[in-house]
Amino acid sequence: MALGTGTLQAAAGGAPSAPLTVDVISFPGDAAYPAGGTAGFQAYVRALLGGQAKTLLAVIDVGKLAGHYAVYDHEGDKLQVFVRTTGVEAAPAANLSASTFRLAVVAQ
Repeated sequence: MALGTGTLQAAAGGAPSAPLTVDVISFPGDAAYPAGGTAGFQAYVRALLGGQAKTLLAVIDVGKLAGHYAVYDHEGDKLQVFVRTTGVEAAPAANLSASTFRLAVVAQ
């Protein structure tokens, strides 16, 4: 595989841009996972960060869950959970409350 010419999309930290931050958060999964993912994830993260009006740029699953991993859907503002062995989204109504997710949140 050969990658094409790259382009810098955004650089943070220089005035007047807002600072780029990385916060690690953890939380238990949904007791009944909603089809398509958990909506309103950006508001959830903002509340965890004390009401800071940050925009999520990336969410990186840094946990070591054996069965699942999480991905942030920017367009739908949903946190989606996938089965690690198959890559298929978790089944609707699956009980994930025994799983603690640990995510690094990159925001600006």
